[in-house]
Amino acid sequence: MRMNLLREGYKNDEVLYESFLLGKDKLEDHICSDYVDINDNLLNLKIKIYLGDIKGDDKNQVFIDLVKSLTANFIDIDREIYMDERFWHSYFVLLKREDMLQSYPQIKDSYRDFKNIIIKKFDWENYVYKAVMLASFIRDKYKNLTKEEYDEKVEYYANITIENLDMYNYMLKSELLRTGNFILNVLEIIDEEDISVRLKSKVKYIVDNSVDQRVGRNLLIEIKKMYPTVMITTLDKTELSKIIMDLLEQQENM
Repeated sequence: MRMNLLREGYKNDEVLYESFLLGKDKLEDHICSDYVDINDNLLNLKIKIYLGDIKGDDKNQVFIDLVKSLTANFIDIDREIYMDERFWHSYFVLLKREDMLQSYPQIKDSYRDFKNIIIKKFDWENYVYKAVMLASFIRDKYKNLTKEEYDEKVEYYANITIENLDMYNYMLKSELLRTGNFILNVLEIIDEEDISVRLKSKVKYIVDNSVDQRVGRNLLIEIKKMYPTVMITTLDKTELSKIIMDLLEQQENM
């Protein structure tokens, strides 16, 4: 099916919000001639795009389900489309309006919530972006697996990611570290070395309690400092693992 896109300038258009609340017909005034072709099954697809109000194990499962759904339904779309925030905002506003209103009733009373949930900036703070990036990393690394094997990889990485979201977020924020093979290797090392709890602990040498500095984040900062002397993102997992474990010990002993 063909999906027309929202007109440029929609992100700060409060009239779009009012039209969204009034009904699908009102939204026709906000679309342009630009379009993308998508599968019909995306009309009925149910996904959660905002995890801010979900806690604990429920949040983990929702994120895992989101990564699985994006992997199965969106990643075969051209990259320039699924990495375009106007595509996602158009999809949520134009095709998934009723689902969004049902899943996030707070947007009926708040333009701010509408912007923060439905047309949120497509970057590392956006859960759809986090999931899309992870799904694309997995697809690029594992191209010759059976569907069953591939699905297992998706669940494996999604589970480690949501358990170590601070580390994952930092890597996504960094242009240097935002490399699929590097990020997947880091996630594997965290799992295989069982260091998640250690990475989440606070840095001991910071005495200012208002500063929430985690060991893992500082470890990544130190890794970035190695570049370009060490081409850190090109190292194989064994070399990277040794660096991470050495830095972790240093951080803990400071």
